[in-house]
Amino acid sequence: MSEDKYFWKTKDGLIDVSEMRTSHIINAIKLVNRMAESDPDYEYPESYDFMHQVLNARGVDTDMQID
Repeated sequence: MSEDKYFWKTKDGLIDVSEMRTSHIINAIKLVNRMAESDPDYEYPESYDFMHQVLNARGVDTDMQID
């Protein structure tokens, strides 16, 4: 398993997804979704699925919050 799965890459370096605020994770997912919609060749970051897992563990219904 890749270590990248647990980190969100930013211009300032790596952030541990499990330490991100809930709102930050939601905004990151929304950003990724917008990028994927605008570019058919966009590759989702490895941390994308883990972000959903973290949100679900925090009791956030990602279907309601992200869409």
